[in-house]
Amino acid sequence: MRPILPVHRAAPRLVLAPLALLALICLALPGQAEAQGQRTITFQDLMKFRAIQSPAISEDGTIVAYALQPDRGDGEGVVHVLATGRVHRVPRGGAPIITRDGRHVAMPVKISFADIEKPAKDRPKPGLAIVETSTGKVTTIENADRLAFSQDGRWAAYFVAPPEPQKDEKEKAGEAPRPATLHLRDLSTGADTELGRATAFAFDQASNLLAYAAATVDGAGNGLYVLDSGPGAAPLAVVQAAKGRYESIAWSSEGSRLAFLAGVEAKPGEAGAATLWTWDGKARRARALAAAAQAPKGWTLPLENEVAWSRDGRRVFFGFRPDGPPPGDRNEEKAAEPDPYDVDRLLEKVELDVWHWKDPQIQTQQRIGWGRQKDRTYRAVAHLESGRVVALADLEVPDVRIPDNARVALGTTTVPYARQATWDEGGRDAWLVDLETGKRTQ
Repeated sequence: MRPILPVHRAAPRLVLAPLALLALICLALPGQAEAQGQRTITFQDLMKFRAIQSPAISEDGTIVAYALQPDRGDGEGVVHVLATGRVHRVPRGGAPIITRDGRHVAMPVKISFADIEKPAKDRPKPGLAIVETSTGKVTTIENADRLAFSQDGRWAAYFVAPPEPQKDEKEKAGEAPRPATLHLRDLSTGADTELGRATAFAFDQASNLLAYAAATVDGAGNGLYVLDSGPGAAPLAVVQAAKGRYESIAWSSEGSRLAFLAGVEAKPGEAGAATLWTWDGKARRARALAAAAQAPKGWTLPLENEVAWSRDGRRVFFGFRPDGPPPGDRNEEKAAEPDPYDVDRLLEKVELDVWHWKDPQIQTQQRIGWGRQKDRTYRAVAHLESGRVVALADLEVPDVRIPDNARVALGTTTVPYARQATWDEGGRDAWLVDLETGKRTQ
């Protein structure tokens, strides 16, 4: 009697048969599809598929806007007016923002795919488009970006990039970037007002005031100004300083007080330690609230920061950062002529990454995270009534949320579990941080 074949030998035949059948079907499909007037999908088709990006909806739910972007090529911005069913399209439009009243939608206008393929010096700059939802009228603004609407939807402020400087102008300006020009547009009339060169701006909650950081090429006319939206109003100087820089402009919720950071450039593009200021719009008075000298030992108050008011308007949150050597503050000697036979110089270029198994992160994680870590700030709070400045976060508990209450904030940390997170989910500890003292309770 012939032996019976083991069952496990028959299994490959049961698997291979369906695979062979599937292969035959796939080979037959193109011809069958073409015979029925269809065609096989190609990589070119896949690249033309458009994905919805950055969807937005108006507060009353009547306007929906988004960007349609293919993998390669030019996309478009789309605005749906749900009440009428009308659809407005903006060629090459990007992520939209909508006014609170739903009357206008703004979006960036990207440069075309054909222009992207050109050398950088020959590429045009992107622009902005403002869509009037009731009529579909599209206003295009060339070389513009960073648009924001006022809360009441009447005003739009945006920057227009400066023209390319001539050779002699570049020499005068040195390495300092040329400031853009700030424009204020009345959306009800279309009137556009040029406010001069600036670097930052913010509308108050009531849409009555616009704060902006004026900046000139030479820095002599730098200052923080507040403009009343009333007819014929002139800008009011809050603080002024030659070579001054002003960032992180934030209005309080009731809209009458302003907080911002101010610093002075020691070198073009390099700002030193900053000072946290507040301005009382009713009293028309500015006050220095916190300075780098009030930071913990070894820490500083950087200009690149995040500023926010507490809900009750009695505190201002900002951030400290570990202090390091100022950029460019090194006594570099003039480079000598290179010696092709200098062995020591050759060895200096050898790079070696040393990782210890107890390091909290592996080298690749350290490299990726360094860009975020070197510039991050750690939450602190300044109390307006007492003038007290309290550091809330540090390297051990780096994340502290801005609270809605007046007593404590929630702090969290993954630091003790950083090494474990390399191969596992890790963990997170939570703390209550006292806003008056900075004391933590787990």
